[in-house]
Amino acid sequence: MEGESIYIPQGLNLLIDIDRSPVLNIIICEGSLLFVPDEDPDHHRYFDASYIFVTGGRMEVGTE
Repeated sequence: MEGESIYIPQGLNLLIDIDRSPVLNIIICEGSLLFVPDEDPDHHRYFDASYIFVTGGRMEVGTE
């Protein structure tokens, strides 16, 4: 929801498969924050957060 903060603990994954997120406050990632690639190479996802902290976890966006 708009303005929420999200904590992703170690060992858990948050899979983003929506086209546009609400404006979030803080994301603290100790697990994995993964953005699913789309089959359409021109497809765009919008993820809006004031702060994203990746501490000991991983954030995967896109492909090579």
